[in-house]
Formats: sequence, C-alpha cells, structure tokens
Amino acid sequence: MAEERLLDSWSWCTEDITREQEKVVRMLERDLEDSVFWKRLLALKERHIILLEKMLEAQEQQAIMLARAEEATVEDCQVLDTILTWYHLLPRPQPWPCLPPGSHLLQASQWTWAEVKQYFQRLWVPTAAPTWIPQQLSPSTRAHPPLTQAPCGP
Repeated sequence: MAEERLLDSWSWCTEDITREQEKVVRMLERDLEDSVFWKRLLALKERHIILLEKMLEAQEQQAIMLARAEEATVEDCQVLDTILTWYHLLPRPQPWPCLPPGSHLLQASQWTWAEVKQYFQRLWVPTAAPTWIPQQLSPSTRAHPPLTQAPCGP
C-alpha cells in the first residue's frame, strides 16, 4: 500500500508537471500570437499615418491650386470688366439708313468693290471741327475723333 501511494503521488506529480509544462507552452503560444497581432497592428497604424500624411499633403496642394484659381478668377473679372467698359464706351454701329427697301435681300456677290467703297465714302464723312471734349473721354479714345454721318441722298 505504501508503494501504491508512492506511485500515485509520483503520477500526480508528473501529471502536475506535465500540466504546468502544457500551460507554459500555451502561454508562450498565446504570447507569440499576441506579439504577431501587435506587430500587424503597429504596421497598420504606420500605414494609416503615412496615408494621413499623404492626404494632408494633397489638401495643401489643393489649397494652393484653389488660391491660384481664385487669383486667376479675380484677374479674369478685371479683364472682363475692362472689356465691358470698352464695349460701353465705344460707339455702336448704326444701321444703314440710306439703303433702299428690300436691299437686305441682295447678296454680297452682286456688289463690286468700287460700289461698296463709293457707298461707304458717301455715308461717312469726317467733320472739319471736332464735336467732342477731350476731358470727357478716356485716354485711348482721344486719338480717334468721332465721325459724323453725312446726309443721305445725291
């Protein structure tokens, strides 16, 4: 009986040691899995940080491009304002009052160059004395005095 007890206690001790070893092996495996998980998580966070840095750089470039576009828009508005101002300052073309009725039906090929030239010479004749005041016009229109219309007819 003493031998049986000794064998039983010996088997219990070996079972305990085996269980402890298995427990240690499981803990090491779990620690290894945890370390692999944390390494992958760290790599994912690093990629996320790199992606955020690229997004920040792209946003900065977009802000620069938007500022350039806004400057161009302001310049375009100034150019458009200048064009519209000139459009309103320049004299508008007047309809030809001396054309015979139905002349809009004539084709351009029916007129000779001499007829067209003679017609325009008859319509517009510059005046001898200027009828404008230089102070009221912009600098670029001062060089071109306005033309007055000659009376229609022979």
